[in-house]
Amino acid sequence: MNISKRNAGNSRITVLVTGARSPAALEWARLFNAAGFKVLAADSVPTSLCAASNSVEAYYRLPQPNACRNSYLQALEELIVAESVDWVWPTCEEIFHIAAGLQRLSALAMIFTEPLEKLHELHNKWRFIQKLEQWGWTAPETWLFDDPVSLQTFCSSFSSGELVIKPVYSRFASRVQFYDGSPPAFLPGEVSSHTPWLVQRAIRGKAYCTYSIAVQGRLLAHCAYTAEFTAGQGASIAFTAVDMPELEQWAADFAARERFTGQLAFDFILTADGVLFPLECNPRATSGIHLFQPDDSLPELLRKSLPPYQREDPEPVKTREKTAACPAPGRLVAIRPAMLLYGCAQIRSFNSLSRWLAYMFRGRDAIFRWQDIRPAWRQPGMMRMFWQIARNRRVSILEATTMDIEWNGEP
Repeated sequence: MNISKRNAGNSRITVLVTGARSPAALEWARLFNAAGFKVLAADSVPTSLCAASNSVEAYYRLPQPNACRNSYLQALEELIVAESVDWVWPTCEEIFHIAAGLQRLSALAMIFTEPLEKLHELHNKWRFIQKLEQWGWTAPETWLFDDPVSLQTFCSSFSSGELVIKPVYSRFASRVQFYDGSPPAFLPGEVSSHTPWLVQRAIRGKAYCTYSIAVQGRLLAHCAYTAEFTAGQGASIAFTAVDMPELEQWAADFAARERFTGQLAFDFILTADGVLFPLECNPRATSGIHLFQPDDSLPELLRKSLPPYQREDPEPVKTREKTAACPAPGRLVAIRPAMLLYGCAQIRSFNSLSRWLAYMFRGRDAIFRWQDIRPAWRQPGMMRMFWQIARNRRVSILEATTMDIEWNGEP
């Protein structure tokens, strides 16, 4: 299939958004639709937020990727061919399974991801920190353990500050523990050569997150934000865009050094004396995408930058004076149902109450739109679906939302 010929001129681009269950996928679907793209969506769950959206022309259910990756990739191939898909746009951890089949899928469409080997260097928290240390970049002191006895012995003998303990592969900070002298709460069987854990020296300071889009090492879009309310320890449910040039420069330097094409998200701590410590990387979509709006023109920037379209448009991409397109500082976004479910418990002062009210009544809701209201109605049904999975598998609801797509370093 000759993608460049099929897309010659100004014909409408068909984009397939995967990981359609997530609010981030819904945001991307709406941005693409507003830019005139034909938007399809796919996931391995019976229903999704994107399936309910009028920004999406059709929703397709695929096999569970971490149950049978080959079946997933085969179904994805068939869908790409049947619907003449031009771009495949992964958003959640299905990106790792798609990246594993990148060579076969790239013959059919533009797949917005790097190969799995390159993503693994970033998704694996130990490898990410090692990469930074090899470059001579600032990183928190980090130790790797593959057996519980050694980990517990190390923690017990550590006497100079607090420690953070977490698995090499995890999401939403759902397994993060802080060690302050009392025994860690993990079970011995959870730490092994197959499931190694990290210990990091805790860094005190202000937490920031970033989300960037890069093509061949150049940032096209970037945002930095604070996450003031979370579901659990790490899943952001309320966030504010901030102007932090040092974070944009860090992300730009990283993308350039890696010659990265795809989505990059980082978590940072900025200490009181101005030292920036990167903690981990997510090479996929995150909540930062909610801070962008159609007038930020992300799909158009991408259309002009991604092959084969750059051969059809020799003019350089014109963004703002900054390195990348960025959302307006101070922009507030919240997932309001989650703010009611999780955020209320985090109100501990008049200031936190004021911020909660600001997000609820002045911030933009990540899902609700008057012109596209059905995804908001779909949320209770999806919560019930993931609650049932959580109950059956004896995990948290957050963990249940990714159980069929998460990737923990398997071949």
